[in-house]
Amino acid sequence: MKKIIIFGASGNTGKHIVNEAYKAGFKVTVVISNTEISTFNKSFVTVIVGDVFQPESYENALKKNDVVISCLELKRRNPDPVYSTGITNIIQSMQKTGLTRLICLSSHYTRFSKITAFISKICVLNIIKQLFQECYSDSLMLEKILCSSNLNWTVVCPSKLENGLKRGYYRTSINENLTKPTSLNRNDLADYIIYYMDEEKTFKSMVQISY
Repeated sequence: MKKIIIFGASGNTGKHIVNEAYKAGFKVTVVISNTEISTFNKSFVTVIVGDVFQPESYENALKKNDVVISCLELKRRNPDPVYSTGITNIIQSMQKTGLTRLICLSSHYTRFSKITAFISKICVLNIIKQLFQECYSDSLMLEKILCSSNLNWTVVCPSKLENGLKRGYYRTSINENLTKPTSLNRNDLADYIIYYMDEEKTFKSMVQISY
């Protein structure tokens, strides 16, 4: 039985990933704060009370798992570098315990390619980047940190996330920008993360996903 540990499990996306992992028959461990304990049914998940900024609170739990999933969510105007510092702590803890597989979420709007429309670049650079400067900068820092690590990491970059029924289909692109991205329901994002977590062609790569 595959064992996975999830950071950010109580977030909007994290809850879907937990449910999808459980339905797939995985043994699931979640790292959450004291205030979030009531969110989970302990009969099907192992709950670890921890803080991503305090590695000692979860390091012992890491060694019992096969895959680490980070769906930490940045909040607008939050000064805490959740991505860069949080992921750095997770990476260092993984290296101590010998874990190598890490999947984490990031922003859809941190990379351009030759096929990125000019208007999209202008929109990102002049609107989104200005409104969400802290989030944007921390997302870029996250990617730099991962690239310098020796882990088999995958950064999953979804388009605009929405709550809705699972459709069971989506488009993905590895290290390339998707054409005409629209939106994506969190159920389908969770589906991709769980059922394609062992896809070796995504190792040390960025995956864009959208309908």
